[in-house]
Amino acid sequence: MRFRIRFNVADSLAVVVLAVAIATLVTLIHHYHR
Repeated sequence: MRFRIRFNVADSLAVVVLAVAIATLVTLIHHYHR
């Protein structure tokens, strides 16, 4: 059960990190393609 809670937290953090990474990549691409 504890593992499930930790996995849920890890999944939430992973989703946030992925969202930030994608947003950063999109911003960089837009800057490079002006």
